[in-house]
Amino acid sequence: MSYIDKLPDSAKVDQIRQIHEQKQQWVEQNKKGFLRYRIPFEALKNFPATEVYCDQGTVTIGNRVGVSPEDRQIVEHNLRSFMPWRKGPFSVYGIYIDSEWQSQRKWQRLLPKLPDLNDKIVADVGCSNGYYMFRMVPHKPKLVIGFAPSVQHYYCFKGLNSMAGQKNLEINLLGV
Repeated sequence: MSYIDKLPDSAKVDQIRQIHEQKQQWVEQNKKGFLRYRIPFEALKNFPATEVYCDQGTVTIGNRVGVSPEDRQIVEHNLRSFMPWRKGPFSVYGIYIDSEWQSQRKWQRLLPKLPDLNDKIVADVGCSNGYYMFRMVPHKPKLVIGFAPSVQHYYCFKGLNSMAGQKNLEINLLGV
């Protein structure tokens, strides 16, 4: 099921689907600029986490003992492909990922003003790697769609969420 199927009846689903398919064809090109981020995403898909915590300042995907030391090195190597990390922090299988922006500080300021997200469809425009999308998970939105203009951020989020398995989080390239 695509996130498009979760959109309300008032959405122009046919037009959205057409634009989405065009963007997918574009981002799936076998060119160097796309492959440098798609290959790490594909590698990270092999490490689904059984524990995910989105309710603390650091979004935690898996824990140190969730993978072997060898697999942990593979995960770390592929996560490094998405540097620099703009938003965060994250911890993936015990690998702490610091970020340029300490996004947990902004989230703490936003949290008291946050409306009820339960069963809502939310857009995160300029979502980067999806830090705030993950932070919305405990608030039980029906769907959070992140929009990012960068192939790097698109595949970074896809890699993180392939491990985190949050089915109500999706990303699309800006312009859809």
